[in-house]
Amino acid sequence: MQKKLLIILKKLDLDPVLLTGDTEKPAKHMADQVGIDQLYYNCLPETKMKVIDGYQDIKNELVAMVGDGVNDAPSLKKSPCWNSYGGNWQ
Repeated sequence: MQKKLLIILKKLDLDPVLLTGDTEKPAKHMADQVGIDQLYYNCLPETKMKVIDGYQDIKNELVAMVGDGVNDAPSLKKSPCWNSYGGNWQ
């Protein structure tokens, strides 16, 4: 993630949220480095989907998802706006 991009998103009144399978310490470090306040760590693919459902269905918010691996495929599919990088996508 690039800190500059997140600054732009925040200026556009968009709230970045980090959903990661990483443990608490590296997840918090990454979030602190780029300025993300909302953080979910130790996430399984199902957990990520539930969080996205919460934003879409309960809060009625549009979700844009960025993922870096095959484990993110279900969450990417669930989001109306998404981008995938890394991994071995075919």
